[in-house]
Amino acid sequence: MTNPTSSLNEYSGLPPEPPEEQLPSYQLNWRQGTLVGQSSEPIAADYLPPLDNKPWLIACLRSSPVRLVRLDLNMGAEKLKFWAEAAQEADKVVFLRIRSTYYLPHKQSPRQWRLKRLMDVVVAILLLPILLPVGLGIGLLLRLEAATPVLSQEWRVGQRGKLFPLFKFRTRVEPTDSSSVQFSPSSGAHLSHSPPPLGQWLHQSGWDNLPQLLNVLRGEISFVGAYPWRLEEAVQMSVEQQRSLNALPGITGTWCISPSSPLTLEVLYKNNLEYLHHWSLIKDLKLLLSGLW
Repeated sequence: MTNPTSSLNEYSGLPPEPPEEQLPSYQLNWRQGTLVGQSSEPIAADYLPPLDNKPWLIACLRSSPVRLVRLDLNMGAEKLKFWAEAAQEADKVVFLRIRSTYYLPHKQSPRQWRLKRLMDVVVAILLLPILLPVGLGIGLLLRLEAATPVLSQEWRVGQRGKLFPLFKFRTRVEPTDSSSVQFSPSSGAHLSHSPPPLGQWLHQSGWDNLPQLLNVLRGEISFVGAYPWRLEEAVQMSVEQQRSLNALPGITGTWCISPSSPLTLEVLYKNNLEYLHHWSLIKDLKLLLSGLW
């Protein structure tokens, strides 16, 4: 008997199926035009290909009517990144499955929040023609200093749990020898022991955040906001702490202006709650001026 999905692939244009094997430990559910991924016990299947084959997953997402994908945090940071990258290639939006909360500025003060968004867009548009030549110059110098991509992307959690790539100038050279790589808990990234001089200066001065103007224009981040959680941090949160993942993150905020204690997950969580519960447009303006000076 022929495999039912073999003939389907011939007409859908999907790539050939990978060899039969046990599926990864998560399950997919279709709910009102949304694909929901959540952790599950491994299941045996004799006709479905494993979803750890990225080209096949991208092709499936592209050919499906799925509008957005919701993923369970229990899948772990690596699988979440895998799905986020595949969804990005397939031009799909990805959200984390988290509980909602009422204590958010856009729910408490909707008019002020709309004004905040308008200010973000206006300021970003005004800054863009001024900072664009600077950004192009920095990018050219980085390219001359090392033959690596100028920009880096790191997956962060945005408003309502939306995953988005945070843009930054690359400030570290990825070494070819894995023995020279060091993991930094504070940045959640692999860093070289010997950063290039320009990259080191960009990191210390904060100019590496310049490409985040694109994130502001796209509405993924604000100039001032809550701490932008990394996936590695989000998966460590309790169910109650995950509510803070609903907040719109910022390039700067109370979490990076004169911190009084080490920025542990617990400190960042409490800091975010304090910021969100006492949010106002005036306080945002003061934080922005404090960050500039």
